[in-house]
Amino acid sequence: MQCKVCEIGCEINEHSRGRCGTYVKKGGSIIQSPEIGYMGGYPISVETIPMLHFHPSAKFLQVFSTGCNFECQGCVARLLASNRSFGWPTLSPTQVVAKALEQECQGVVSTLNEPAANYYIFRELAVQAKENSLLVGCSTNCYFTEETLEELGGLIDFVNVGVKGYSNSIYRTCGAKSSTPVFRNIAGLLEMGVHVETSVVYSRRNEADVLQAARTLSKVSSEIPLQLMRFIPFGDTPLEQEPSIGDAERLCRAIREHMDHVYLFNSPGTELLHTYCPQCGSLLAEREFHGPMGCRLLKPWTDYACRCGHNVQVKGTAASENFSEAGFMGGYRISRAFGMVHAALTLTLKRL
Repeated sequence: MQCKVCEIGCEINEHSRGRCGTYVKKGGSIIQSPEIGYMGGYPISVETIPMLHFHPSAKFLQVFSTGCNFECQGCVARLLASNRSFGWPTLSPTQVVAKALEQECQGVVSTLNEPAANYYIFRELAVQAKENSLLVGCSTNCYFTEETLEELGGLIDFVNVGVKGYSNSIYRTCGAKSSTPVFRNIAGLLEMGVHVETSVVYSRRNEADVLQAARTLSKVSSEIPLQLMRFIPFGDTPLEQEPSIGDAERLCRAIREHMDHVYLFNSPGTELLHTYCPQCGSLLAEREFHGPMGCRLLKPWTDYACRCGHNVQVKGTAASENFSEAGFMGGYRISRAFGMVHAALTLTLKRL
């Protein structure tokens, strides 16, 4: 049977669990593999997802599982993106919702691994969360089929779409067919009232492709917040692919000719994590680097109107206080932990 969750369209049968490795055929249906569940749930601030124009400073329960429909070089969550089993106890959607309520989170968010790999349990989580008045969102490569997207759009409140680039060739390096479904789905989610932000990967010498991605997004809406993710090499990825912070800042300024709000991540010391009025350039909200792919507000952002009269599009009310994980220096906790373990093992092996 052909899986219809994403555009890759894997054949699922007794010999294949698909690219994600998380689906099985049962009778005349494709179901989630029974051992798949959520491997953890941690409270984070919404800026760690990262979401910058959605309920600023709100507290969300971050959940993750394993599997991904893409195979991207230098993936920050490469271990979770694999379909390997870690032997950890898992949480059911019901347990996740209970934990979110217990810890007084405003909602739940699926990050780290691709929700397309766990679509059926994510769908169940979203339904139960909504029944308990929780907000629901995810980080995704957004390679869903139109059929799946129509259902997904009615289940989630917000999404961060990881855009690999504009060209089909970049998507083929991830094992996908083209970039077309991603931009189509971004437009579709906006039409359904879902709050959308985008994370666009910037590796050295792909400036032209990033600019074309920004131009394409601007035709959908120039108000979509664009987060430029300065590529940091992980695993065996060549160090030469990492652009300098200066190059990334110059690219951000070029992108601002097309998009109203452009932010630079993975770049300590940059001032391009702040929000500026697209009309007059006034500083509206200040943020600082807070670990890989993360940031935090320096003070609560409660007024979205500029003195020039322009209103910045922000969905939801801001929390009166910033939520910060005690004893944690930002970024995704689990991916940073895996990174530390990987580094320690690498050093140990080199010494043997």
